[in-house]
Amino acid sequence: MTQTDKQNLKSDLKVGFVVLLAFGLFVAGIILAGGDKGLFLKKKAIIQARLSDVGGLKKGASVTMAGMVIGRVSDISFDENVEGYPIEVTMEIREDVRPHIKVNAVPTIRTQGMMGDRYVDIGAQTESAETLPGHQVLTGQAASDFDETLRETMEVLVEAEKLLASINEQKGTMGDLFYDQKLYDNLVTMTDELTSLIQDFKEKPKKYVKLSIF
Repeated sequence: MTQTDKQNLKSDLKVGFVVLLAFGLFVAGIILAGGDKGLFLKKKAIIQARLSDVGGLKKGASVTMAGMVIGRVSDISFDENVEGYPIEVTMEIREDVRPHIKVNAVPTIRTQGMMGDRYVDIGAQTESAETLPGHQVLTGQAASDFDETLRETMEVLVEAEKLLASINEQKGTMGDLFYDQKLYDNLVTMTDELTSLIQDFKEKPKKYVKLSIF
């Protein structure tokens, strides 16, 4: 290897190191800038809960308490030998929050956002209750029909909002119908005539259908 080759190799290594360092800083910046930076910096603790149904909950889903993200779902397993609550959800949470998890805490599967993403919310606990022992497994509450109904209702409201916006802007068929009186009147007349024709056909079918027997 010539002196020139050595210099080129040295330069390439420097460039590669700088690029790698910049990428590492970029990734770290994204993590620290996110809402879960506390999870990245703090020690972790493990808690578990058993549920009858997780309603599409996935590994990596958020775990919240009092509206704050305190951890993530690290594992979901199924044990058919456990009657009533065969699904075990393992959660990795912040260690400093662990003492605030009480024995009467109820992890509940809830829906987040319009996309219907599932997450675990730890609630329904009292401060006077004992802290959850390390070996004890909580009994959770499955995804409720109310959450599903709420999600569907939100979807309907969004569509209704779009329709009202198009009407206000006089866009589309509905907008034309509301703002073009002539078009609206013609449509009403055509509908009435069609209704009369159908009614007349029911009452006097021979008027429209002629049968010939050869």
